[in-house]
Amino acid sequence: KAPLSKHWKYSLSANLYDAETPLQGGGTRDDFAYSANGQIEYDAPPKGAKGGDQFQMLFNLNSRKYDWQGYRSGSDSLSAVWQHPVTPKVSMVVSFINLIQTKETVTITNTPNQQARYVNGQDGQLVTVALAYKFGGVKK
Repeated sequence: KAPLSKHWKYSLSANLYDAETPLQGGGTRDDFAYSANGQIEYDAPPKGAKGGDQFQMLFNLNSRKYDWQGYRSGSDSLSAVWQHPVTPKVSMVVSFINLIQTKETVTITNTPNQQARYVNGQDGQLVTVALAYKFGGVKK
């Protein structure tokens, strides 16, 4: 996490896993898995008492993950959020979700008693508009 300039900053994180997963039929499975998150943010110069706009881009990346019954496929996502102050305490927040039209996440269960395939995903992209209220005192 660090500033790039006066108004730009970023944050990156990654997790690496060397996983040893017990198998239902006995034994283990050795796997490598990862997840990564990132955010880049722009804070516009303040415009009077209301403050300035803020824009964020967020991404998430996950590898395939195994468990003792099967696995969950990898996933990725990219979203953006724009926040515009309306008053010093109220902001309009517009979120743009699934910008890269994320593929479906598939969960496979494969045991002697059950074989299943569960698919979870979002059709298309989504835009939400909300109002946010800041509790407490207003920063001077």
